[in-house]
Amino acid sequence: ERHDWGGFSVFRGRAFFRKHTGGELKKNLVAKGNCKMFIRDISADHPEFRITGTDEERDQTLTRLRRWVSGAIREELNATAEDVELLHKGLLEMNPGGACQLDHRNRMMFGVTLRRLICAVCGEACRNEGCGACKQRFCAKHLAEHLDAAPKVQWMWADAGTLIPVFAGMRKEMAKRNKARWSATMNVSEAILAFEQQTAVRPVRLSIECLGTTTEKEFEGPAQAKEELERGELRSDLGLEGVFKRSYSSASL
Repeated sequence: ERHDWGGFSVFRGRAFFRKHTGGELKKNLVAKGNCKMFIRDISADHPEFRITGTDEERDQTLTRLRRWVSGAIREELNATAEDVELLHKGLLEMNPGGACQLDHRNRMMFGVTLRRLICAVCGEACRNEGCGACKQRFCAKHLAEHLDAAPKVQWMWADAGTLIPVFAGMRKEMAKRNKARWSATMNVSEAILAFEQQTAVRPVRLSIECLGTTTEKEFEGPAQAKEELERGELRSDLGLEGVFKRSYSSASL
């Protein structure tokens, strides 16, 4: 109406707007396969609706409707991090075999089989390899995507190389660059278990990589690192909160 279109036709999935009036379009209509014509009738009444209920209920509904249109209740409607977590847990309860927690994802070979296996995402044939958390099989491409969304953890003793005070700073940096000083890559649950089994009281350097973002943080000891991993506060402390939100959106892959 704003551009004074008389109507439009839809042919093979594409819309073609017409500048002719509705009357002219009706006059020149001819039958054509796979084509639909929509003509604007300027004499038609605009759609109307009314809100029923008591005066108080109508006032409350109109007030909320105005706030919704203006965007004033956007934050109220948007899901919080806790809402997302609860939703994810509910999905796991309803379909434990089709979704898995990001903190538990890891690559797993399921052994030799004669069965024909297909990828849980694309349906293409795949090896007997997949995620150890949800037990789903994936092709190489989708397994990489599935695991890439999960945080990958490595840790080392933060005081490595500093036990001898001479050139302590340089020796600490060299120890940090030494791959042999770092643990194997693990998921969050495996890291928590590893810290539970540690009896030494030494500072810990924790490295978390998720969706291409890697961040490190030091803790007083294994207990403190385990506690923060369990609380999930590292997601915001390490600047990974947005990354974790993105990765949770693909939690059912």
